[in-house]
Amino acid sequence: MPLGAITTWRLRLSALAAGLVAIHLSWEWSQGGIASHYFLADPSNPWISNAWGLLWLPLLAFLYAPSIRRRAVGTSERARWRPSIVAGLLGGLIVGGSISAFVMLEPDIDGGWILGGLLALSLAFPVWRGETVLGFLVGAMVGIGAILPSIFAFAFAALSFAVHRGLVPGLRYLWRRQRGSA
Repeated sequence: MPLGAITTWRLRLSALAAGLVAIHLSWEWSQGGIASHYFLADPSNPWISNAWGLLWLPLLAFLYAPSIRRRAVGTSERARWRPSIVAGLLGGLIVGGSISAFVMLEPDIDGGWILGGLLALSLAFPVWRGETVLGFLVGAMVGIGAILPSIFAFAFAALSFAVHRGLVPGLRYLWRRQRGSA
Protein backbone atom coordinates (compact mmCIF):
# COMPACT_ATOMS: atom_id res chain seq x y z
CA MET A 1 0.00 0.00 0.00
CA PRO A 2 1.63 3.27 -1.09
CA LEU A 3 2.38 5.79 1.64
CA GLY A 4 0.78 8.60 -0.36
CA ALA A 5 -2.54 6.74 -0.51
CA ILE A 6 -2.53 6.25 3.27
CA THR A 7 -1.77 9.92 3.86
CA THR A 8 -4.50 11.01 1.44
CA TRP A 9 -6.96 8.67 3.17
CA ARG A 10 -5.98 10.07 6.58
CA LEU A 11 -6.30 13.66 5.49
CA ARG A 12 -9.67 13.13 3.83
CA LEU A 13 -11.15 11.33 6.82
CA SER A 14 -9.74 13.95 9.21
CA ALA A 15 -11.13 16.77 7.07
CA LEU A 16 -14.54 15.09 7.01
CA ALA A 17 -14.50 14.74 10.80
CA ALA A 18 -13.39 18.36 11.24
CA GLY A 19 -16.14 19.52 8.89
CA LEU A 20 -18.82 17.60 10.81
CA VAL A 21 -17.66 19.02 14.12
CA ALA A 22 -17.44 22.55 12.66
CA ILE A 23 -21.01 22.31 11.34
CA HIS A 24 -22.23 21.10 14.71
CA LEU A 25 -20.34 23.80 16.63
CA SER A 26 -21.65 26.47 14.24
CA TRP A 27 -25.19 25.29 14.93
CA GLU A 28 -24.57 25.30 18.70
CA TRP A 29 -23.04 28.76 18.54
CA SER A 30 -26.04 30.08 16.58
CA GLN A 31 -28.35 28.67 19.26
CA GLY A 32 -26.82 30.69 22.07
CA GLY A 33 -23.30 29.38 22.56
CA ILE A 34 -21.19 26.27 22.45
CA ALA A 35 -22.31 23.84 25.14
CA SER A 36 -20.13 22.47 27.90
CA HIS A 37 -20.70 19.30 29.88
CA TYR A 38 -19.68 18.21 33.36
CA PHE A 39 -17.98 14.89 33.86
CA LEU A 40 -20.56 12.41 35.19
CA ALA A 41 -23.14 15.25 34.98
CA ASP A 42 -21.91 16.56 38.34
CA PRO A 43 -21.46 20.35 38.53
CA SER A 44 -18.74 19.93 41.15
CA ASN A 45 -16.58 18.31 38.45
CA PRO A 46 -14.82 20.39 35.80
CA TRP A 47 -16.66 21.07 32.57
CA ILE A 48 -15.48 20.21 29.09
CA SER A 49 -16.45 22.37 26.13
CA ASN A 50 -17.79 20.78 22.96
CA ALA A 51 -15.25 22.93 21.10
CA TRP A 52 -12.53 20.42 22.07
CA GLY A 53 -14.20 18.05 19.63
CA LEU A 54 -12.75 20.17 16.82
CA LEU A 55 -9.32 18.83 17.79
CA TRP A 56 -10.28 15.42 19.18
CA LEU A 57 -12.47 13.94 16.45
CA PRO A 58 -10.13 14.79 13.51
CA LEU A 59 -7.21 13.40 15.54
CA LEU A 60 -9.07 10.13 16.10
CA ALA A 61 -10.04 10.00 12.43
CA PHE A 62 -6.39 10.52 11.51
CA LEU A 63 -5.32 7.68 13.80
CA TYR A 64 -8.10 5.26 12.79
CA ALA A 65 -7.84 5.94 9.03
CA PRO A 66 -5.13 3.34 8.23
CA SER A 67 -7.05 0.48 9.84
CA ILE A 68 -10.30 1.52 8.15
CA ARG A 69 -8.50 1.82 4.81
CA ARG A 70 -6.82 -1.55 5.24
CA ARG A 71 -10.20 -3.19 5.79
CA ALA A 72 -11.79 -1.22 2.93
CA VAL A 73 -9.04 -1.88 0.39
CA GLY A 74 -7.87 -5.36 1.33
CA THR A 75 -5.62 -6.71 -1.40
CA SER A 76 -6.82 -4.33 -4.11
CA GLU A 77 -5.70 -0.74 -4.56
CA ARG A 78 -9.22 0.63 -4.85
CA ALA A 79 -11.23 1.37 -1.72
CA ARG A 80 -14.67 -0.17 -1.43
CA TRP A 81 -17.28 0.39 1.20
CA ARG A 82 -17.69 -3.14 2.44
CA PRO A 83 -20.94 -4.02 4.23
CA SER A 84 -19.13 -4.60 7.54
CA ILE A 85 -17.61 -1.11 7.43
CA VAL A 86 -20.93 0.53 6.56
CA ALA A 87 -22.72 -1.52 9.24
CA GLY A 88 -20.15 -0.53 11.86
CA LEU A 89 -20.39 3.14 10.94
CA LEU A 90 -24.19 3.18 10.85
CA GLY A 91 -24.43 1.10 14.02
CA GLY A 92 -22.18 3.53 15.86
CA LEU A 93 -24.13 6.50 14.51
CA ILE A 94 -27.45 5.00 15.57
CA VAL A 95 -26.29 4.08 19.07
CA GLY A 96 -24.51 7.40 19.64
CA GLY A 97 -27.43 9.36 18.20
CA SER A 98 -29.92 7.42 20.34
CA ILE A 99 -27.98 8.12 23.51
CA SER A 100 -27.69 11.74 22.47
CA ALA A 101 -31.45 11.96 21.89
CA PHE A 102 -32.23 10.37 25.26
CA VAL A 103 -29.92 12.78 27.06
CA MET A 104 -31.38 15.79 25.24
CA LEU A 105 -35.01 14.76 25.77
CA GLU A 106 -34.65 13.50 29.33
CA PRO A 107 -31.57 15.03 31.02
CA ASP A 108 -32.27 13.30 34.35
CA ILE A 109 -32.37 9.85 32.78
CA ASP A 110 -30.87 6.90 34.67
CA GLY A 111 -27.89 5.85 32.57
CA GLY A 112 -27.66 2.33 33.98
CA TRP A 113 -29.77 0.76 31.27
CA ILE A 114 -27.84 2.67 28.59
CA LEU A 115 -24.54 1.30 29.93
CA GLY A 116 -26.06 -2.18 30.09
CA GLY A 117 -27.11 -1.89 26.47
CA LEU A 118 -23.64 -0.73 25.46
CA LEU A 119 -22.15 -3.65 27.35
CA ALA A 120 -24.40 -6.11 25.50
CA LEU A 121 -23.56 -4.53 22.14
CA SER A 122 -19.84 -4.64 22.86
CA LEU A 123 -20.05 -8.34 23.69
CA ALA A 124 -22.10 -9.16 20.58
CA PHE A 125 -20.40 -6.99 17.95
CA PRO A 126 -16.81 -5.90 17.17
CA VAL A 127 -17.21 -2.33 18.38
CA TRP A 128 -13.44 -1.75 18.68
CA ARG A 129 -13.19 -1.01 14.96
CA GLY A 130 -12.45 2.57 13.97
CA GLU A 131 -15.59 3.14 11.94
CA THR A 132 -17.81 2.08 14.84
CA VAL A 133 -16.02 4.28 17.38
CA LEU A 134 -16.04 7.28 15.03
CA GLY A 135 -19.71 6.71 14.17
CA PHE A 136 -20.59 6.52 17.86
CA LEU A 137 -18.71 9.73 18.65
CA VAL A 138 -20.28 11.63 15.74
CA GLY A 139 -23.74 10.47 16.85
CA ALA A 140 -23.10 11.31 20.51
CA MET A 141 -21.52 14.66 19.62
CA VAL A 142 -24.92 16.19 18.94
CA GLY A 143 -26.14 15.88 22.53
CA ILE A 144 -23.13 15.38 24.77
CA GLY A 145 -20.09 16.40 22.77
CA ALA A 146 -17.29 14.21 21.44
CA ILE A 147 -14.91 14.16 24.42
CA LEU A 148 -16.89 12.57 27.27
CA PRO A 149 -18.41 9.77 25.15
CA SER A 150 -14.85 8.84 24.14
CA ILE A 151 -14.25 7.47 27.63
CA PHE A 152 -17.13 5.04 27.28
CA ALA A 153 -16.35 4.28 23.64
CA PHE A 154 -12.78 3.31 24.47
CA ALA A 155 -13.78 1.27 27.52
CA PHE A 156 -16.38 -0.74 25.60
CA ALA A 157 -14.08 -1.05 22.58
CA ALA A 158 -11.34 -2.51 24.80
CA LEU A 159 -13.83 -4.95 26.33
CA SER A 160 -15.14 -5.95 22.91
CA PHE A 161 -11.61 -6.46 21.61
CA ALA A 162 -10.69 -8.62 24.61
CA VAL A 163 -13.78 -10.78 24.17
CA HIS A 164 -13.67 -11.14 20.37
CA ARG A 165 -9.88 -11.46 19.97
CA GLY A 166 -8.98 -13.17 23.23
CA LEU A 167 -11.76 -14.96 25.08
CA VAL A 168 -13.76 -16.36 22.15
CA PRO A 169 -10.74 -17.75 20.25
CA GLY A 170 -9.40 -19.17 23.51
CA LEU A 171 -12.67 -20.94 24.24
CA ARG A 172 -12.79 -22.26 20.66
CA TYR A 173 -9.29 -23.63 21.04
CA LEU A 174 -10.15 -25.34 24.33
CA TRP A 175 -13.36 -26.74 22.85
CA ARG A 176 -11.58 -28.19 19.81
CA ARG A 177 -8.83 -29.58 21.98
CA GLN A 178 -11.35 -31.19 24.32
CA ARG A 179 -13.34 -32.68 21.44
CA GLY A 180 -10.17 -34.01 19.83
CA SER A 181 -9.09 -35.83 22.97
CA ALA A 182 -12.52 -37.35 23.67
